[in-house]
Amino acid sequence: MIPVLTTQLTSEDPDVRRAAIEQLQYNEPDLTTVPIVVQMLMDGSPGVRDAAANTLRGWKSAQVAGAIAPLITHRQAVVRNLAGELLVFMGVDAVECLLPYCHVNDVDTQKFAIDVLGLIRDPSVALHLFRVMENKDDNVAYAGVEAVGNCQVPEAVEKLKDLYERREILRHVIIESLGKIGSKDSLEFLFHHFYDDDPLIRFAVLEALGAVGDDAVIPTLIQFASHQHEPNLRRMALQSLVELIKKSGELPAFPEGFENNLIHIVEEDHGVSYPWAVESLMWFRGDAVSAALGTALGASPALDEQLSNYFYAEPDKAFAVALTSLATHEDPPLVVLQLVYNALSQFNSKIYNNLLLTVSYDDFDRLVEFVDRQWYNPDPEMRRFVLDNLFKVDGDRAMDHLQEMANDTEPWNKMHAVDLVETIDDPRIPTLLAMLANDEDELVRDMAVAQLQRRQNAGSSQPELN
Repeated sequence: MIPVLTTQLTSEDPDVRRAAIEQLQYNEPDLTTVPIVVQMLMDGSPGVRDAAANTLRGWKSAQVAGAIAPLITHRQAVVRNLAGELLVFMGVDAVECLLPYCHVNDVDTQKFAIDVLGLIRDPSVALHLFRVMENKDDNVAYAGVEAVGNCQVPEAVEKLKDLYERREILRHVIIESLGKIGSKDSLEFLFHHFYDDDPLIRFAVLEALGAVGDDAVIPTLIQFASHQHEPNLRRMALQSLVELIKKSGELPAFPEGFENNLIHIVEEDHGVSYPWAVESLMWFRGDAVSAALGTALGASPALDEQLSNYFYAEPDKAFAVALTSLATHEDPPLVVLQLVYNALSQFNSKIYNNLLLTVSYDDFDRLVEFVDRQWYNPDPEMRRFVLDNLFKVDGDRAMDHLQEMANDTEPWNKMHAVDLVETIDDPRIPTLLAMLANDEDELVRDMAVAQLQRRQNAGSSQPELN
């Protein structure tokens, strides 16, 4: 088969070459096939290169990694980078074949090999990295320092401290690596450089403290963030502070107005870039806090779940956020609609029980109207969602839409209508069920008949089935 495939691999048609590579995946890798596929990583067609890479991933082994490693010296960046990605995927299988390249004369190759080892994150390469940290070339030494941080080598802490005093150009990355290693032995050193004149050093120290720090660091970060005017430094201090607070499990005493720092970050891009700021802002209460959190709704499913819990406990705030959202979103995200329903449901309960309502009836009706309009959304999931929740606030409107859903062409929607009225007592429902009991779809008929029978057994008067 190999001679045939070799002919296909030299075809002028890239689709033929790609198909040949894909066929090779089903062969066991050996001294013949591995070099052939590695050679195709240098093909001019991106599709062929991708096929070769996928085949080599399936053959993951030290042998395959050794065949790929020489390509990190390739003059074309696309080939070199693809080889690097594959070697990272090979993981510890690639370590041995990369080590010789850490000590070659070509500094670009040295740096690339060291970067790949750092991404593999195998601490067994520590001795090699210690050697390259002392390299006279700043770029190679930089890569070595970064790699010991990525590999989290505890033995590197004292060496990094010593190197900090001798190589000023490496100070920033040394601080970063100390943070990645996360050893408590570096905490005092980091505090010593907390107010360094170089803003890059200060930023790196603040970031490292989030990983290395403990409860004792929290007051310092609170004070720093409260008085820092440089936006990037303040944001980094806040992020590390949040990490340490979450680690401790207890909220500290914040100075008055401290939440404004987080409000500003959340409102900048609605919490998209800094979800940690949204999560920590939920520790606070107040109209300004709720308004800022409202802008983050729809940023991510994980945050939406947390925000829904936050606003469910604050129906007044949820109502205000919903009104604001209606003014700024032509098509608000689903989570905003959920807040609308939760707020309306809770307020409707207050009205029913003659309790004090903290919003105006006009605003209440405005939101109900808005919910009703969403019924005409073309998304069937949205329509089902609307109908499910409209029953909580306006049964008459819901019954009108329920009749429409029962006449839908989709059996799934009809079955949903039957499920929905299971616990609803309305004189129009038996007639609707009787209609569905004669539906052309068997599952719809069975569900409608079963519910009619349950209602009859419960003693209510029902129309007779045809």
